[in-house]
Amino acid sequence: MMDRDIWNAASRIIQSLIQLDAHASTAETRIAIETLDLDDTLMKEAFAVLDSSPGQFFDTLRWHPKLRRLRNDTDELERLFGSDENDAPETQPESVVDIGMSWAGFGKLYRRLAETCEVDAIKQPVCREQLAKGMATADALCALQDSLTDAQLAVVAEALQHSLAQQGY
Repeated sequence: MMDRDIWNAASRIIQSLIQLDAHASTAETRIAIETLDLDDTLMKEAFAVLDSSPGQFFDTLRWHPKLRRLRNDTDELERLFGSDENDAPETQPESVVDIGMSWAGFGKLYRRLAETCEVDAIKQPVCREQLAKGMATADALCALQDSLTDAQLAVVAEALQHSLAQQGY
């Protein structure tokens, strides 16, 4: 469960981002967050939660693209949090993919990136490689399906149902 102060700070950041124009600059986004006059530690923790777990909050499509653009703008992010690496919120670099993530998790991530127009992230070689790997896995399973036993087909059907449910389908 998230600390109430972090939740409240995150909610305030969301409200300020929603107020901004959809095409607000990263400098405008940074200024909107700075004007909230939050405690530095609290602001960093709230930013990290919003960046890593946006689905926990409301109106994601209205604020999350702005937050991500700011997160990806190292100059503006440094102005917001300072230049010391220990001052920045704990977020993974763009090119890092958690290979422990399920394919359903990757599917949700890729869909969210596409829906929020994170074209630069989608074009990253690691993201393209993971998508290709997922599609190749699906092709391999389709090629094997005719040779699977009823018990194996039941496992496949259950895994597909579970994966789709994780993705909201």
